[in-house]
Amino acid sequence: MDTTTTRLQSIDLQATDGSSVNIAYDRLNHIGFSYHVNIQSRVETQGIMRIFLIPAGIRLPAHTDVTQVAVEMDRFLIFLNPGSNYFTRRSTSSPFVTKS
Repeated sequence: MDTTTTRLQSIDLQATDGSSVNIAYDRLNHIGFSYHVNIQSRVETQGIMRIFLIPAGIRLPAHTDVTQVAVEMDRFLIFLNPGSNYFTRRSTSSPFVTKS
């Protein structure tokens, strides 16, 4: 099974202009990871690959849209050739994952 490691991180920010602004907050952080996806195509084409994180093993009430529990993790342009197309993408390339 693949895993993503996360941790709660406390952050303290102070203004550098001499003012008395101080911000403290907690954020969810992670260890970098990579996506590995293999797509079979019958034709040459292009598209947008979107990757979502969805909790496993939960039962949604009837008529619940899965997008209510899904988190979009990445989105990027892909070019497909006929046959097997293998993609690797690092989490640091995602516009949705905060870099630390």
